Amino acid sequence: MRSIRTMLRAVPWTSEAWVAYYEANARNLLRLPWECGAALTADEKAVLAASLQDFQLGESSDGRYLRQRADVYARKAADPAYAEAIAWFIREEQRHSSTLADFLRAAEIALAEHTRLDAAFRWLRHRAGLEFFICVLLTAEMIGKIYYRALLQTSSSPLLRGICTQLLRDEVRHLRFHRERLALMRRRRPRWKLWLTSAVHRLFFKGTALAVWLRHGGAFRAGGIGFLAYWRQCREEWQAHQRQSDPMSYDLDAAPSIIEPSRSARYACGLPMISNLGSTDSRAKR
Repeated sequence: MRSIRTMLRAVPWTSEAWVAYYEANARNLLRLPWECGAALTADEKAVLAASLQDFQLGESSDGRYLRQRADVYARKAADPAYAEAIAWFIREEQRHSSTLADFLRAAEIALAEHTRLDAAFRWLRHRAGLEFFICVLLTAEMIGKIYYRALLQTSSSPLLRGICTQLLRDEVRHLRFHRERLALMRRRRPRWKLWLTSAVHRLFFKGTALAVWLRHGGAFRAGGIGFLAYWRQCREEWQAHQRQSDPMSYDLDAAPSIIEPSRSARYACGLPMISNLGSTDSRAKR
């Protein structure tokens, strides 16, 4: 008989369920108020321009290296739907980049072509195996989540706030998607190796978080988030990551988790809706 502790563990979604989620999410995007324009004040533009340029560039990638690694893993794991789910994830990241680029153009802010931090991330991803590649992605997603929450507090622009709300809804699921996969990949790894892997990732995460603050602290402070508050949020994100990527947090031998895609897409995150934002495509319905 299965123990009560085992029965209370979460059950990861199957790759097929993730594909269903991504497909449904693409059909249930918030309607963004492009007709309002960027509507950034001069002060907001001065504070946010550089950080928006960096985060837009960070979201942009053709995903070639990730696709290659996911294809190899999917074949070895006899899980072909995982490669398809990764392809959908890449499409969402490209949508994020495109939406942010459109906002920057609306605000008459030039797009960045290169930054040191983005170059460092790309260098690491191109040389990493799938597991470390996912860890690099998760680091960016966790810090991005804190940043987009800060923008919601910083800006009065209805368009930027709507974009941040959509991105946050997506990022919550991206974090779960990658963390569940890490748990599956590490399910038979000894605890001491899990500890060592976590320690290396934690060091990388903290170093990246500090680098982001040094470059974009002004954007966070504009939203009322000082360094200590920022660091506390980073610590909370890391603690959530540790729980949700730990194989012991899941009942990995249970039957696949079943989801209702349309519902999961609509309620991907507990964030409140911004007024006058519906659930249609952000760009096609302009």
